[in-house]
Amino acid sequence: MKDSSTTTGDMADGSTGPVGSSVERISENITRCGKEYRWIHDVSLWRDTVIPMRLFKITLLAALMPALLLLVIETLEGSFMRGLQAFGQVYAIVAGIMLCLFIIAYQP
Repeated sequence: MKDSSTTTGDMADGSTGPVGSSVERISENITRCGKEYRWIHDVSLWRDTVIPMRLFKITLLAALMPALLLLVIETLEGSFMRGLQAFGQVYAIVAGIMLCLFIIAYQP
């Protein structure tokens, strides 16, 4: 089912295809430019919970790296308990900062 065909290089997503090639609209979100198909899919970050949860996990994983490094260094220096305490403190501080930045960045 072909809705319309144009000869301009402008696509619906703002990118430009080769000038002079025909741009064919296959459906509402799919266009074809020569042999190339382009699919535009809009996702609402407020209704889709996959993206915020994945960002939350990545943020906490990024906070875990410096804390683990400190735990290893303190353990190699001789005291596992002191390293564990430093791990908890550093993880809480870095995770708190990262989560605050995550919340600020995710605001509309």
